Amino acid sequence: MVEQTRHTLKAAVAMLHDGARERVADRSPQPQPAPATAPLPHTQQPGTQHTRGRTTGGIA
Repeated sequence: MVEQTRHTLKAAVAMLHDGARERVADRSPQPQPAPATAPLPHTQQPGTQHTRGRTTGGIA
């Protein structure tokens, strides 16, 4: 009788521990893959500065 009670208690404790582990795992942040981002469109060449109303070169 005592042995059966001991076995039942050990099984109950094991179930409680498993449930606690699952709850902790559910609350833990999961590693998320970085979202894929499209490259930004370039509207201007690097190093080139555009000034409105002026030209570079040509006939003045």
